[in-house]
Amino acid sequence: MKISCLFVLLFLNIIVHGQAAFEIIPFSDWKDKSLPDHDWVTLDGDTLNQSFFNGKVCFFNFFMAGCPPCMQEVRYLNKLLNHYSDSTDVCIVGVFSGDKDDFIKYYKFEESISKASSNSKLQLKYSRVSVPKYTILLIDFNHFKFKYHAWGVPSNLIIDKKGYVQFCKSGFPSEQLLQEKYYSEYVAEIDKLR
Repeated sequence: MKISCLFVLLFLNIIVHGQAAFEIIPFSDWKDKSLPDHDWVTLDGDTLNQSFFNGKVCFFNFFMAGCPPCMQEVRYLNKLLNHYSDSTDVCIVGVFSGDKDDFIKYYKFEESISKASSNSKLQLKYSRVSVPKYTILLIDFNHFKFKYHAWGVPSNLIIDKKGYVQFCKSGFPSEQLLQEKYYSEYVAEIDKLR
């Protein structure tokens, strides 16, 4: 499915521009490179420059609206954030392709409330999807795809304290056992770089 979509995009680009104007570079090519300097805008509208990440092991999760594996991975990234909650040298960030309205549409902040039973005074709060608790950075679609080459989502990078990518992985499985394995791999890689 992903490959056929890429071919359609390439074909449309050739029709419009008369030539193939871009080269698809694998996400894994970021290994041992530093990310380009970029002023990041958070979901709250704050600006983070590259110096915010200096001296920290940073987990970057590239994701998009409407991506089921992305939405499943949020629960594990929240767990990762909680695991390192006392650490000042680790940061977890989501890099969302889109604007704040797109984000809110898929990751609703409101929690639903229901009673345990019709007679009960106990109210249960729940959300249909896991809402990210970590910092969300908003990025333009073109930067997302062409500057960072995040063609398959979710895609994750772990960057060492000097700013170099040491880990690249795309995709997230639907089976819980494999999801736990991915989470353990993230923890092991972060701990190795600390």
